[in-house]
Amino acid sequence: MAASTSRPTVVQLVSRDRAVATSVSISSTTIDQLLFAEKPDVPYPSGSEKLYHAVEMAERYAYDDSAPHIPQNLRGATPNQLKTDGKLRLYAKEQGFIVSINPRLTHGMVLFMKGHIQVFAIVPMIFLRQGSAFRTLADKTADNVPLLEAPVIDLKPQQADNLFDQTVRTLWNLTSQPESLRKLRELLMPEEDIVGYFTTPRDNVDSITNALLPEVREVLQSGEFSLRDLTDLRHYSADWPSNQASCIYLRIYIKRNDRPGPYSDTSQADINGNVGMYFGQTRNLRNRLYAYERTMVPGSRSPHMMFALKCSPEDRHTIPIMIWEDGDVSSHILKMAEQTMILLLRSYQRYLFVPDDHMSSGQVVNSRCAKLLASFQRRAASTTGWPLINGRGLNTASPIFETYRSNCPFLSIPMAPGNPNARSFTSYRIRRTLVYSIGMAQVQLYFHSHYSDTDTRKQVFFSRVKNNTLNAQRPRYGYLVFEIMDDDKPHPRPYMGVPSVGPFKNFNQASSFGVHLEWFNKSSGRWCKVALAKGPYIDLARLARTGDVEACLKPYRDGMMIIQALRGIDYTGLLDGFPRRVTIASQDISVMKTNHLLQEYRLERQVRVSSPVPARSDWQQNYNLMVRQFSCDVTRVLVQAPTADDPVMIYTNADARSSGQLVKAGRRRNCDTCTLASARRGYISVCEPDPSHPHGCCKACSLFNRPCTFTALSQHPRLFGNRQPSRHVNYGLSVYPDGPFRWLIYRRDLSNEELDADDLVPEPFEERFGVSEEDEDVEAAERDEAQGEVPESNEE
Repeated sequence: MAASTSRPTVVQLVSRDRAVATSVSISSTTIDQLLFAEKPDVPYPSGSEKLYHAVEMAERYAYDDSAPHIPQNLRGATPNQLKTDGKLRLYAKEQGFIVSINPRLTHGMVLFMKGHIQVFAIVPMIFLRQGSAFRTLADKTADNVPLLEAPVIDLKPQQADNLFDQTVRTLWNLTSQPESLRKLRELLMPEEDIVGYFTTPRDNVDSITNALLPEVREVLQSGEFSLRDLTDLRHYSADWPSNQASCIYLRIYIKRNDRPGPYSDTSQADINGNVGMYFGQTRNLRNRLYAYERTMVPGSRSPHMMFALKCSPEDRHTIPIMIWEDGDVSSHILKMAEQTMILLLRSYQRYLFVPDDHMSSGQVVNSRCAKLLASFQRRAASTTGWPLINGRGLNTASPIFETYRSNCPFLSIPMAPGNPNARSFTSYRIRRTLVYSIGMAQVQLYFHSHYSDTDTRKQVFFSRVKNNTLNAQRPRYGYLVFEIMDDDKPHPRPYMGVPSVGPFKNFNQASSFGVHLEWFNKSSGRWCKVALAKGPYIDLARLARTGDVEACLKPYRDGMMIIQALRGIDYTGLLDGFPRRVTIASQDISVMKTNHLLQEYRLERQVRVSSPVPARSDWQQNYNLMVRQFSCDVTRVLVQAPTADDPVMIYTNADARSSGQLVKAGRRRNCDTCTLASARRGYISVCEPDPSHPHGCCKACSLFNRPCTFTALSQHPRLFGNRQPSRHVNYGLSVYPDGPFRWLIYRRDLSNEELDADDLVPEPFEERFGVSEEDEDVEAAERDEAQGEVPESNEE
C-alpha cells in the first residue's frame, strides 16, 4: 500500500512519542537540594579568595571545563552525562554558591546541583548575582521559629472546684490571650488552627475536662498523686476502651529498681528520671499499641522506644486518661487534650530545654515550640500551685503545632530555576515505615475521599517494592515521593499508564505522576531511589461485554484522586462521580518556599484551591484526538471495521493468512484496542460493534467514547513496543510497552528490570532536617483513621 502524504509514517509516529517521553531534563533540581546542613567540601584552587555566598545566574552560560583558564583540578571534572555538545549548560536564575574568586576578580568557582550531582564550574563574574553568605539549614530554620516566652500579663486563677481543672483552665486562658496568640503566630501556627483552638477555648476545655475519666480525676485533682496512684489506674484491655472511642492515653515505663512501693508517696519523689512518661492521642488504641510493639525493636533511634526497651514488659503501662466514647471529637480538641497532659505532667524530653546551638533543624523547631508552651504552663502552675513533676519525659512534638507534629512533614517541593525548555514537576514527599510480607517491602498511604458531608470513603495507596537489594537489606523506613508534572502531561515514568483519549478531557492526566521510594543503601552508603508502578487491574474485554463504563474508569479515577489529594483541590459544581475533596489521613501538606539569595526558607501549610471537575469530552473532540495521535500510514481511525480482506490491512504473508482465516470464519477484523488490551492474557478477544453507540464503534472503544483504530497485526510490535519480555511466544508484543500505541490501553510501562534499578539521589531533606523520633506515631494515627480498610491487592 502506498503511504498517504497527509499522515505521518510509523517511524515518525514512534519518534514523536519517544521525543515526548524523554523531554524531562536530567539537570532539573528541586529547591531543597541547596539547603545544606553543613558546607560541602570544596576543591579550592591555589591562590584564590575563599568565600561561600549564594549566587544565581544572571543569564545563560555554556561552561567548557577543557578551556585553558580552568584550574587543573577542575579540568575535565564535569560528568559527561551533564554536558550538551561537550559543555555544561547553565541557565538564567539557576542557583548555586560561589566558593572562590580568582586574584583578578574576573571569574568565580561556583557550586551547582544537577540532580543528585554536585558540580563545580568556573563562571565569569559578570554572569553572577551575589547574595548573602552561606547559612546552614539549622540557622535558616531558627529564623522561622524564634525563641519566645509567655507574655508578662496579669494572670489570675480560673474558677474550678479542684486544682487540676483550675490549672487546665488557667493554662488555656493564658494561651488564648491576644498577646499569647501573637507569639503562636510567630511560630507559624496556621490561622485555621488558631481559629480551631481559640475561637471557643472555654468549650474546648469543657470537652477536655469532661472526658477525664472519674478514677483519673480522683487521682489528679489535688495534684498530690504518686507513681503508685498512676500505675493503679485501670489499664488498657482488649475490651476497653472500645474501638470506636477516641482517647488520650499515658504510657509509663519503670526501670526494675524503681518500681513504686506498696503505699502512695504524695511527695512524688518516686516519679524521677527512671520513670518514663509519654502521652499520646488516638482514635483506635488497639491499633496504636500494635504499632508500638512493631516499632519497639533493638536499634530504634527513637528515645521513646530506647527507654521502653530498657524496661521489662510488666513495667510498661498503658493507661487511658480521657475518653470520648463515640469518637465524635474534633482533631483540635484531641490535640489540645494531649498538649494539656504533656504540659501538666511535664512529659517533654529533656534535651528540648537545653541551648539549641548544636541541634538539628528538626530539634530546633521542636525545642522552640516546647519552650514557649512550657513557659505558659510555668506561669499557670505558679498561679494555681500545681506541682512540678520530675519524671523522664518522652514526648518530642507539640501536638497543637500540627505543622511540626512530625519532624518529617508531608512536603510539597517545586523545582529550582533551570532549563526553561525542560518539563518540570512538583514533588510530594512523606516518610513511610516499610512493612515486609512474603519477603517483599510494602508501602501504604491512606486517603479519605469526601463526596458529601455524609459520604466519606476510605481508600489506600498500596504498592509492593520490587527491588531485590532493598528487600535483602530490609530498611525500616523510606521516603515515598510522588512527582506530578506541572504541565499535567504524562510523566516519563508513570506510576500507572492510562489511555490518552477517554470520556473526560485530558484523560491521560491520570498518568501525569510518577512514584518512587528513597531509601538508604547500607552496602553503598548512599541514598537510592527505586521506582514504583501499578499494572492494569481491570479486564477490558469483560467490561466491554457488560458495558460497565464506571468500572472501566476506576484506574483513571484512582489516579485523579491521588492528584486531587496532593494538590489540595476542592472540586466545585456537579461532581460527575469525583469526590468534592480528598484528604490524606492525619497529614497536612507543607509547601516549601525559598529565597536563595537571602538564604531563607520556610514551610507554609498548603492552601486548598477550588477547581471545576474534569470536563466530559465529546465524540468529535475524541475523534480529532485519535486522528492526531494514532493515525499514520499503516493505521486508520474509523467507526466501522474494514473488511477482513481489505488490502490496506495486509503487509506480510502472516497478515494475508490472518485475513483469510477471518474471511473463512465470517468474522470482523479486531480493532487495535481489543487486540492490545486482551493480548496480555494470552488470547485475543472478539471485537464487537456496540449497537447502542450512536457512532457505531466497538464495545471496548465505546467505554472510552472514541472511534476505533485499525492496523495490520504485523505492524503492532513497532507501534505498541516489542522489547522483552513478550506477551506471547508467537506474537512479539511487549509486556511493558514503550511505543505510541500503549496510549490506547491501561498498562504498566516500567519493566521489572527498571523497578529493580537503584538510582542515586541526594540525601533527603528530611534527613538533613533531622529524623523524626515520633513518625511511627504519626503513621499509627493514619491507620487509626483508616481502621477497617483493606489494602488493594491487585499488583502484578
